[in-house]
Amino acid sequence: MDQTANQHTIEYLIKNGRLQDALETMGTFFDQCEKKRNALISLNSQMAGLQRIKEANAIGPDGTYEENKIKMNFQSMLMDFRREVLAEYFDIRGHTEFFNNVSDRDSVIQEILDLRLLPKRYMRDDTWQKREGNSSIIYRLHNPDTKRHAIAMVIKLPELIEEVKRDIEHLTYLKHRNVIKLIDHETGAFPYFIITEYVYGENLTDAIALVGPRQPAQVADWLYQLTDALDYLRHKRILHTNVRPSKIYVDDEWQIMISPFDLIKLGIGQPKNRDASSTAAPRENPAERTFFRYRDVCQYGSPELFERDGESFEETDENGILDKMCLSDLYSIGLVGYMLLTGEHLFEGKYMHEILQNRRKFQEKNSAYKTAKLDKLPDDELSNIVRQLIVENPKERSVVFGDLHQLLATLNPLTRRNHYSEEASVRQSYRRCLSRNREFINDFYNAFLKETPHKTDFSVMAQKRQSVMLQMAIDVLIDGENKQEYLRNIMNPTNPERNKHAKYSEDDFKHFLEILVKTVEKNDPKYEDVRQAWLNMCEKTLILIQNIRKTTV
Repeated sequence: MDQTANQHTIEYLIKNGRLQDALETMGTFFDQCEKKRNALISLNSQMAGLQRIKEANAIGPDGTYEENKIKMNFQSMLMDFRREVLAEYFDIRGHTEFFNNVSDRDSVIQEILDLRLLPKRYMRDDTWQKREGNSSIIYRLHNPDTKRHAIAMVIKLPELIEEVKRDIEHLTYLKHRNVIKLIDHETGAFPYFIITEYVYGENLTDAIALVGPRQPAQVADWLYQLTDALDYLRHKRILHTNVRPSKIYVDDEWQIMISPFDLIKLGIGQPKNRDASSTAAPRENPAERTFFRYRDVCQYGSPELFERDGESFEETDENGILDKMCLSDLYSIGLVGYMLLTGEHLFEGKYMHEILQNRRKFQEKNSAYKTAKLDKLPDDELSNIVRQLIVENPKERSVVFGDLHQLLATLNPLTRRNHYSEEASVRQSYRRCLSRNREFINDFYNAFLKETPHKTDFSVMAQKRQSVMLQMAIDVLIDGENKQEYLRNIMNPTNPERNKHAKYSEDDFKHFLEILVKTVEKNDPKYEDVRQAWLNMCEKTLILIQNIRKTTV
């Protein structure tokens, strides 16, 4: 249907305030229906006659031919009616056609969202570029009352089966600090969409690529949060399959956040023998799997999940599936821990064949590759836990960690430590600040914004997202001599993603560091003991920044 025809539809007339025209057009539509009625009466008469012959058991070989002829005529009449009458008065594009017609699909979706979001007190955020995947179209929303953002995910499916609708309804009741909350949903009318909370932060893949490996104490905290969230979902009988860094986020309160579902799985396929009351996620159709999804499975899936190409485990007893997924998740958690501690994927590779080759090399007996990779882990208790998690055999894995709850008990003592004794004095001071004041980063950022002459560069949204990365950036500054590559990546004016730093002078960076030290002074009770160490760190960092700027101009 072209744009001109759209302007004559009843929906278009109502939307544009032409109610009288819409009423008259509806009357004309009914007149057209009446004209088609004679053809329908004729087909009904033919069908009734054929039915009487069937009931009298007098139908001959030509009976099937006659029935097919009526069917063909009826289908032809329907097609003509749809094309000649319905298309003139209504927007009758099918749901599948609708999603495939990109030329006007986006504008229609946006109009529908705008209307249906008004009662929910949300507005589309036009400053944010929509994102689209195989399974959903994602928009960022803004609530003018709470000043908070949310995400609207329009599900790219022409229909939702009732079981999937119940699963979505079930997800609205989840309550866990580290699980992205499903705030609302619209599954009663096409197009279907859900609203989730918005995470002001980066995913682990992007964050670690920018600032490098994390300190063991930080990794222990994040692995504990990730494991606790997965354990919670298991108790809710939800088969979460997103245990990979690209789907794990760090929010503005420095907490790990994961999503409880994968939209790509909704309604596409179901596990065998699945109980109707189950809330386990539907099985994904391999034909619908994206390349990046499969790449993640190759890099972060357990050996047993990898052998199944990332598909869910099938078993009559649903609890058995949950147990298998639990052991599989333990392996994936170990791989995430390895990446956080080393800044590298255990199964590294630019191309898929390299990832698969390195995976095989790691699993070989007496593998030199395996030894070299594991030697990159720090020599501490957390690294020993990671080594135990990435044991290939799930039965051997279960001997050490029978389930996620047992891993939580093992990680818990590590999260209670404020710092590791081998850390430098500046880092120990920094961790004391974070431990004593959970708003340390925000306090520092607000103090910086109050005094910087460039405060107009930082919008409200930029401040929320930037505060997430500040803690990681400070980690890089503290260890600048050993992380010059990451500092260069952040500062490099030739990097399209980071060239915004090029306009700031050396005095601006000096001011940034001075505010940081002042904030430390207010929060670290042992500041006088480490005052000179902080000043030395600032001096070395400024020299590094000067050198980087000289080599990149």
